[in-house]
Amino acid sequence: MDDVSFGSLDFHAIVYFISIKKYKDQKPRTTPANSHQPPTTNHRRRRRMNHTTRQYSIHFMLSRSIIGFIISGSFPLASSLKRIPRTIAPSSSSLNRIQYRGGGENITTMCKSEHETTPPSNELTSSIWTWEDQDSFCDKNHIGYSEVSDPDTFLGGWLAHRYGVDDKSCWIKEAGSKITRFDYSTMPIGRPPRLLILYGSLRSASFSRKLAFEFARLLEEVGCDVRCFNPRGLPVRDPDLESHVKVQELRALTQWSDGHVWVSPEMHGQITGVFKNQIDWIPLNTGSIRPTQGKTCCVAQVNGGSQSFNAVNALRILARWMRMPCVTNQSSVPKAWQEFNDDDGRMKESSYRDRVVDVAEEFAKFTAIMAPISDALTDRFSERKEKEANGRLLSQAEKEKETTIQQSRKG
Repeated sequence: MDDVSFGSLDFHAIVYFISIKKYKDQKPRTTPANSHQPPTTNHRRRRRMNHTTRQYSIHFMLSRSIIGFIISGSFPLASSLKRIPRTIAPSSSSLNRIQYRGGGENITTMCKSEHETTPPSNELTSSIWTWEDQDSFCDKNHIGYSEVSDPDTFLGGWLAHRYGVDDKSCWIKEAGSKITRFDYSTMPIGRPPRLLILYGSLRSASFSRKLAFEFARLLEEVGCDVRCFNPRGLPVRDPDLESHVKVQELRALTQWSDGHVWVSPEMHGQITGVFKNQIDWIPLNTGSIRPTQGKTCCVAQVNGGSQSFNAVNALRILARWMRMPCVTNQSSVPKAWQEFNDDDGRMKESSYRDRVVDVAEEFAKFTAIMAPISDALTDRFSERKEKEANGRLLSQAEKEKETTIQQSRKG
């Protein structure tokens, strides 16, 4: 029943005006006029109570009348209320919906999480975005080597730092002749270091992205193979979304890389949630595989105000937890809004820019030296013992299960 009426305007208007007149004409109980005695405390209390009761009664009758106007359709709001559909359909970007049934008698709330009905755009259509096909993922002709990410899935765009850059006026080209370079083919690494760039903001004018792209350009200038990850589209950490395309891309990039460059804004004395979410999606171990162990790390931050080191200190703690050796140098850019050009987003000449060059140069050397020996540095006695006993490294879940079995046998 779509239309419900409890009365007409005339009926409720009559009720309302009668109510008002009744309580308006009612006189408060007071001390008689011919009495020479002043009102007592009890008289004053009863007078206040009568006045308050009369006010509340008027308000109640007024509210009841207005509700009657709305329900009967005699109030302007009624027409807009009647146009509310009984079912609110979900939007294309949301899976949460509330469905109204039976004219409002039965209200069912249906909240489906994103992973229960993942949109088609989030389904993997090819293994080239995962580490399953390592040769394809490492190929220099991979479709991810583009300057713009896919507009629907936000995959690729690994060369976004090249977009709109004029090599003729690029300051890095001028400084390039003074930066130390190595012939990586003659070094134990045997190839250019593979470096992954992560930044911690989704703003269109993000300063952490601008600084991250400067690092990417500098590292490319010294011969490194650089890929920038676009954090847009990466869901908030949820173990049920392991198969999400952006999660698979990020994990594959981590497996591919020899080292990471981490750039985060400092917000409330810490790194941003956008950046931390990326690290949370990189597992410390996947079964017996530790994807970040032995990979190098470089940390930097941007500040909206004066120079601070809270973010880079937090990033170093994260790197240590991920078993990644950090290069000793670091960059912290204060008042970032003053250090970048508004038109092209490039960094202005300053001592802070010189420090960025120092850090990038040092990190390229550090990674080229560390990458070939990372396996030897992370070869631990406890892990060799575990491999000898079990044939491989056990996951944490397997270890806990084994401990439970042993305790049950003792009991």
